[in-house]
Amino acid sequence: MKKKNLSRRRFLISGGMVATAVTMIPNRIQAAHSPDVLDTKKDIPGNQQNSVNGVYNIRDFGAKGDGTTIDSPAINETIEFCSSSGGGTVLIPPGIYLSGTIHLKSNMVFHIAPGATILGSKNLNDYEGMQDVERKGRSQWYSAIIVGDKISNIEISGHGVVNGNNVFNPEGEEEMRGPHAICFNKSQDISIKGIYVKDASNYAYIMEGCTNGSFRDVRVTGGWDGIDLFNCKNFLITDCQFETGDDCVAGGGWEKVVVSNCTLNSNCNGMRNYRGGLKDVIFSNILINGPSLSKHRTHDTPSKREDLVYHNSWHGDYDSLSGFWLAGGGLIENLIISNVTIRDLRCPVWMSLQGSFSGQSQDAGIRNVHISNLTATGVGKPNVASLIQGSVDRPIENILLTNITIQSVSEGTKDMVDNPVPERVGDPIELPNCYGMYCRYIKDLEMNNIRFIKPDKDERPALICEKIDHLQMDNVRSMNESDRQAILLREVKILKRNGRGSTGN
Repeated sequence: MKKKNLSRRRFLISGGMVATAVTMIPNRIQAAHSPDVLDTKKDIPGNQQNSVNGVYNIRDFGAKGDGTTIDSPAINETIEFCSSSGGGTVLIPPGIYLSGTIHLKSNMVFHIAPGATILGSKNLNDYEGMQDVERKGRSQWYSAIIVGDKISNIEISGHGVVNGNNVFNPEGEEEMRGPHAICFNKSQDISIKGIYVKDASNYAYIMEGCTNGSFRDVRVTGGWDGIDLFNCKNFLITDCQFETGDDCVAGGGWEKVVVSNCTLNSNCNGMRNYRGGLKDVIFSNILINGPSLSKHRTHDTPSKREDLVYHNSWHGDYDSLSGFWLAGGGLIENLIISNVTIRDLRCPVWMSLQGSFSGQSQDAGIRNVHISNLTATGVGKPNVASLIQGSVDRPIENILLTNITIQSVSEGTKDMVDNPVPERVGDPIELPNCYGMYCRYIKDLEMNNIRFIKPDKDERPALICEKIDHLQMDNVRSMNESDRQAILLREVKILKRNGRGSTGN
């Protein structure tokens, strides 16, 4: 029992450390101002050579805002002038500004005022590097409407709109993806608040190798992913709304990241971890709904490529895959998921050491995970259960599940129970052995106050625990009186159940 008490203490301490580290990210924006609403009579400069209070209006540099003139050259000129003047605020006033790539600079506020829309150009030549054969690949993938490359001390704010305009690129990924909406690379001290991104031609936000950032009160609809962070540290995502065609929040290589008070409405995954692990990460006060109000755009791909046809077929009529797909191939350590409501998708949690991506890192593993106060309803269709699985040589260490309710709508049969579960699991598409949760290759698993609910026609058990070293269960049950075998245990070395212990089974 001492070991369990220590494990809980680690959860509490690590959670407090993450929350403190991220919420205390310094606001280092030193520009002249960061206004939510500008007094246009007072603050808009009369000409570009004599700005008032460090505010530079893009219209003073030739931007038209008529929705037909390409305004990105004027916007970039404004940014250059602001930067050469020591920083300040670049003002995007009300209007529709047709734009290719915009290059942000350090030490400034990029203020998209209410009533202002930056509209992505349909002409791929307006995006730097999009069709440059010599730079094709990384430069093509990382092209965007708004780009920040190796900059610091930057804010994007103002309750305006960035409209990706559903630009299609036949040479892009899946023969259709175009530029992202907003992309940052190796940058720091980033603040994004109040911005609405719609119909991004790829991701709404993508950040690579960035530190000290926050997303507050942002909204994303349409496009593919909402926010993707790769190898990022010290980030806060809070009070945000997503209605995306693909994953809402995704990426990998996270360290000290908090996602809280957000609504995730996805046609794929609420949160997807890939290309790296998660260290000292918290998800709290999250609502995950499916299917998304925005269509999964990959279904529009006219290609006959086998992988794309397969991609569309396994989505089928059940587009929303999982609440949390955690299979990034790196180290998942000190992860807290708490106060989560999940509705109408395939499975609440899909946690696997061996995901569908190759190239597992040497430090790949899962340890110290606490999932609490999670309620999932309308899940499991077609015949999918939640999964928590390590591997033979790298079992999961220290998993604590507390106050969880899973209400399934699938209807499986007895013959599904003994179906083999692959050692290497991929996408959260089908896991028919049970209707609630399948756990395998875990050293220490503690389950408290877990409830499973199913349709009367489902003949499978609620929970299967297999190849577990230490299993402690307290008040784990099915709510169905007809469920004769709610829990199936296989190769559990030490079992403690409702305060009583036993060895072997």
